[in-house]
Amino acid sequence: MFKSSDKLKWRFPEIGSLDISEYPRESEFFKNTEKTEALVRESIQNSIDAKRKDTDTVEVTFTLATTDKNKVSPYIDELDRHLKSCKDINVDLKVFKESKFRFLNIEDFGTTGLSGEFSLDRPHSGSSEFYNFWRRKGYSEKKGQKGGRWGLGKTTFYMASDIRTFWGLTKRKEDNLSILMGSSVLQPHQVDGTRYQYNGSFLNKKDQPITDPKALSRFNETFNLIRDSEPGLSLVIPLFDDEIDVDSIIKSVIIHYFFPILRTDLKVKVFDERYSIEEEINSKTIHKNVKNVDWSSSTWDGKDIDKIIDFAEKAARAYEENPDEKEFKPQWGNSLNNEEDQDFQYIKNTSNSSISEEDFVDDIEDLRDSFKESKLLSFRVPVEIPLPDYNKKSYFDVFLKKYPKKVNVGEFYIRSGIILPEEKKRLGKRPVAGMLVADDELISTFLGDAEEPAHTKWNERTEGFRERYNKPIGTIRFIRNSMRDIAEVLRKSSSETFESLLNDVFYLTARENEEEKSEEKVDTVPEIEPDIDKQSEIVSKEKHTKPMTTNPTKIPSIPPSEKLFNISQIENGFYITYTGDNEYLPVEAEIKAAYDVDRGNPFNRYSKFDFKFSNDEIEIKISDGEKVNFENNSIHFKAIKKGFKLEITGFDPNRDLIIDLQEV
Repeated sequence: MFKSSDKLKWRFPEIGSLDISEYPRESEFFKNTEKTEALVRESIQNSIDAKRKDTDTVEVTFTLATTDKNKVSPYIDELDRHLKSCKDINVDLKVFKESKFRFLNIEDFGTTGLSGEFSLDRPHSGSSEFYNFWRRKGYSEKKGQKGGRWGLGKTTFYMASDIRTFWGLTKRKEDNLSILMGSSVLQPHQVDGTRYQYNGSFLNKKDQPITDPKALSRFNETFNLIRDSEPGLSLVIPLFDDEIDVDSIIKSVIIHYFFPILRTDLKVKVFDERYSIEEEINSKTIHKNVKNVDWSSSTWDGKDIDKIIDFAEKAARAYEENPDEKEFKPQWGNSLNNEEDQDFQYIKNTSNSSISEEDFVDDIEDLRDSFKESKLLSFRVPVEIPLPDYNKKSYFDVFLKKYPKKVNVGEFYIRSGIILPEEKKRLGKRPVAGMLVADDELISTFLGDAEEPAHTKWNERTEGFRERYNKPIGTIRFIRNSMRDIAEVLRKSSSETFESLLNDVFYLTARENEEEKSEEKVDTVPEIEPDIDKQSEIVSKEKHTKPMTTNPTKIPSIPPSEKLFNISQIENGFYITYTGDNEYLPVEAEIKAAYDVDRGNPFNRYSKFDFKFSNDEIEIKISDGEKVNFENNSIHFKAIKKGFKLEITGFDPNRDLIIDLQEV
């Protein structure tokens, strides 16, 4: 056995008199995600990003194991004194005295390994994935179809370890070289009178990554790595968090990567050597995997998971039966068949505006019939990406399927294989499954630049996004709303005339001196098409005892859609109550308000000088619910109990108020 002092050591930089003591805060970006989910998302994303051109499928393995504490001592003994000095880190140092030492290995195959210069000095030229992975944070050179952007994903590896430490052994495709390094993220601390920075590295005696074959062989043997000669990256996470187990890994893999698995781009193996457990998740086994785990307390608790996988499987076959589809460039008017003989339907909208009936190339009534018959529909949607100097064409795909009864399948937004679970849901609670898939390199770059560090949703306010493109907000909103727009067109019938919204009009009381002037005025209500799970109300400045109605003989009887909320008038404002069943609770919604205008869209004409929900003159009261966020003229809220009520007052009684309520 070798000693750590012989060749390998932990090295924490000392804090000089002019240095700043910095406390790491990267984990804040992942605080709303379970540790297993964050770890699985980031590790697999890195592996997919490193896929070799000569392979079709990336394989990732997760191995939970234990070994004798004595075998691990050379790798952690020197770390012990640094951990003891970090009072604010909740580390139970008793684990260092236990005879068995637990660890988690994450290894990928079909990948390139960490390429580029591996000296810890800044690379002299070009980019270095090795340097970026180990020596940079908050910075990434990834772009295009690669998932990463922020250089913060490796934070999840520290988070998964009780001692906030991990090692990585990479075998590189470019030069067949194997390199070992480790990293520990603690906090600024003091040992024997010397002050140290929070970040430490596991290095050789020359303070460089380890390439000595004997040292690499010992490390491989100690942690029982699978890798032999194939390129890739092997991570070792010591003393992994107790919540990480086989079931939690399998659930996280399926939740976040079911689509690349079904497309055979990815397969995952999970081992627990402590209990002789071995599971594989691939396109053939995923249905069995779904049935073999307990989904309660997961983010998919209560969902119709079998239907999710069935829906995604049929969507994946649209690419499988057209092998060139992944690189297919849209030729508007041509079609590709999927497994249900439903062609990829082409949308001819190229203005990045909302999709309407006129944008469909194929017969809209045939599509509506197929939609009603619960057939999977596939759409290829063109989009122009607003580069700084010109627009460039790209595209994305939308899959929709209507179910005959209410099911909980949901909607999914996928960029380059990454599912964005926190992306705002726009189809509501209708029995419609939806999936948006963005694979083309141009749109992948665009959407990736808009993602937050945890890659869970797009945010048009993401740092640097607006600066990289020429007025990109309209484009990203077009992409996000496209699935809803298509579903709205499909659910209509050409013979339908939607019921007048005049029956939903209510009124604010006007000032007394305005009553006489308003007696001979005729109310006009702008035409508003109802959206999926969307309500609109108009508050008029005129005083009436009841709303106007239109001639009922001129309007076909259309069964109203189920409403979860009701909006009612009070003096100088309105209140919202929950009217749905308990089964839908809790439910989130967003309300927008704007004063009416003679011409144009009232919400586009809204001005901060009209009112702001954050100002003192607007009073907001809420019970049995909570405000999630509010800004200018919109409030995002959550109804928690049946007695939910949101009351808003303080509006100008002399102006018409338009109210838009949409479930999110």
